[in-house]
Amino acid sequence: MDTLMTIADVAEKIQMSQAAVRKFVLNGMIPYLKIGAAIRFIPSEIVEWLEERKRAKKPKAADGGEGLR
Repeated sequence: MDTLMTIADVAEKIQMSQAAVRKFVLNGMIPYLKIGAAIRFIPSEIVEWLEERKRAKKPKAADGGEGLR
C-alpha cells in the first residue's frame, strides 16, 4: 500500500488550501480514509481523482466530439 497522505500533503499536491481539502472531505467530494480521528488519503486514489476532475472539465468539441484534425 502507498504511504498515506495527510490533509497538508493533499493540499500541497493539488495547490489548494487545507481548508478547501477539508471541505472536499466534509462534502464527500474526495476519496479519503478515517483512521480514528485522523483523515488520510491514498496517493493513487488522489491521482485518479485529479484525473477524473481534469477529464470532466475538458470542453466538448462543437462538431459532435470529433475535435480538430
